[in-house]
Amino acid sequence: MTSARPTGAGLLRLTPWVIVIAIGVGVSTGNAYLLTVGIVTIIWAILATGLNLLMGYTGLIHLGLGAFYALGAYGTAILTVNHGWPIWSMLVVMPVLGFVAAVLVGPPLLRTRGLYFAVATLGLGIIVSDVTGNWISVTGGPLGLAGIERPAAIGAFDPSSDRYFLLMMVVILLLCVGLASWYHRSRIARVLVAARDDELLASSLGFSALPYRIFAFAASSSMAALAGVLYAWFIRYISPPPFTFFALSFQVFVLVAVGGAGSVWGPMVGAAFLTGVPELISLEAHSKVIAYGVVLLAVIVLMPRGLVPSLADRARRLRRSAAAPPASKPPSTTSTRVLTGDSHT
Repeated sequence: MTSARPTGAGLLRLTPWVIVIAIGVGVSTGNAYLLTVGIVTIIWAILATGLNLLMGYTGLIHLGLGAFYALGAYGTAILTVNHGWPIWSMLVVMPVLGFVAAVLVGPPLLRTRGLYFAVATLGLGIIVSDVTGNWISVTGGPLGLAGIERPAAIGAFDPSSDRYFLLMMVVILLLCVGLASWYHRSRIARVLVAARDDELLASSLGFSALPYRIFAFAASSSMAALAGVLYAWFIRYISPPPFTFFALSFQVFVLVAVGGAGSVWGPMVGAAFLTGVPELISLEAHSKVIAYGVVLLAVIVLMPRGLVPSLADRARRLRRSAAAPPASKPPSTTSTRVLTGDSHT
């Protein structure tokens, strides 16, 4: 009878919860720098979780995520500052708007595959980036938009304080991870994976992959718009540079690839590993880019599936090898002859 003890896979599954607790409790000590690191890490974790809904189950690389991130941020600024919409309502309005926008632009984009889809979404991101930089009457152009306010206090809970804002972010992140966990076990994910592996077989069984891909694309874009809302509230000022391909879409792709596409916790671990850790050890901007490249190269070569799936597989193999009974060695020829009295000198 084996004793119950935590396995490597079990400890790996606990790691993201440790990260959440560390961010939500340990970081909320009032240290402004640590609070900022925690908030920024959570924004990247939400973006990576959203991209994983598409990339992890369809194999399609969405390089236009910055377009929907910008939609959430600029939409929040324009509607609340210029038109007086309720600030709290942005948590619902912008994700819904991002979902609808993705449903509208998704069908023509999703009829392409592989590199063509990546280039098409990259073009979408470039268009939106160009619009935010040049539509001065609406977006403020290169000067951006200022005067964004955080939501009003609800009782003792005041998001204008970074401490409470971080706690709100932790709750939102857990909701996003909960949705990703449901999605991971849903029929949607199973159909997407089946179509990714063999679309002809999936269609022969009666499953049309396009509607499921549109939903995945829309869900991914909706979560990016939600992250844009949180970014606008946190910074309280937005301008075009943070929404470009290299500033956002490429880095989110790296987080998912390193953490592990197709896993629930992979994007979150990737965000903590590549966003939170470099900030805590105070890497300079150019050093951070080099570190991104080195880590991405190392993971692609040594752990092609990403940190979480690769480490989980290794933990399962170790557990199976530890649980397997040792193979009994057959008696040697010499021992058999001695036991039977048939030895010859």
